[in-house]
Amino acid sequence: MRKTHLDKVHAYINVVINSTMFYSQVTYSKLDRIVSMKQLFVCLSLYFLCVSIVVKVDGARWTIDEANNWYKNQPLFLGANFIPSTAVNVIDMWQTFDVETIERELQWASQINMNIMRVFLHVLLHQQDPQGYLQKLDAYLTIANKYNIKTMFVLFDACWLPNPQLGPQPDPIPGVHNSQWVQCPGQPLLHNTTAWPILLQYRIHS
Repeated sequence: MRKTHLDKVHAYINVVINSTMFYSQVTYSKLDRIVSMKQLFVCLSLYFLCVSIVVKVDGARWTIDEANNWYKNQPLFLGANFIPSTAVNVIDMWQTFDVETIERELQWASQINMNIMRVFLHVLLHQQDPQGYLQKLDAYLTIANKYNIKTMFVLFDACWLPNPQLGPQPDPIPGVHNSQWVQCPGQPLLHNTTAWPILLQYRIHS
């Protein structure tokens, strides 16, 4: 993966993972009784509000003026949640990794002035083949950059089916919106505190 891609993604993922583990340490007794993704997200939100996090990507932390100047130079962002039309959920997207469709549909997005996409990741894919997964992320970022589309990666997601698995994905449920989408990490990993080191390892490193 290109160093510019790796540095930014690595910093972003480390912030989320380290914050999650902070939460697990300070509230372990409560989580031992009941664990829910909603509680995890609420705690992370409060944590980010209550502490100052320095993410060193290109050097020292920016001053307020530097941050404001950067913001003023940004375009109006217009985008969507991205998944290629040939995939039914996040796992399917990265398992099949249909480069031709991804490129065609990102090109279509750029033609209607979209310039940012939210893209979902999944810990099971990283656990299965970390290096291969990183190569796919890099390939996606290369295509997105080709069409001047920024990427916002999503590490965890509490929506829909709670027991994600690799391999063939669930059949659609007629009349149910998004019925094939899966959670990340999913309830089995989330409720098993002894498996939390797997989430800690779910990071991108050089």
